[in-house]
Amino acid sequence: MRFENVNAIVTGAASGIGRATAERLQAEGATVGVVDLAPTDVGVASVSVDISDLDAVGPAVAELVSELGPVGLLVNCAGWDRAQPFADTD
Repeated sequence: MRFENVNAIVTGAASGIGRATAERLQAEGATVGVVDLAPTDVGVASVSVDISDLDAVGPAVAELVSELGPVGLLVNCAGWDRAQPFADTD
């Protein structure tokens, strides 16, 4: 139980790599909060938010911290698609 007593937030956890990561963290003892656009049954708490909307991310994280307590691990797995070089994103 490597992550026992660790609160984690995983973005993009409704499917794919994000979901697998959240499930593995849970199996390793973490209490997982999920951030995703799609509803999910993974984690003990979840919020629906578009991670590309900076103004929405802060309140979403605050909501999870309120439910989980202090967060010791963050996994950013959410994907978004904008055809431009990464260094040009804001």
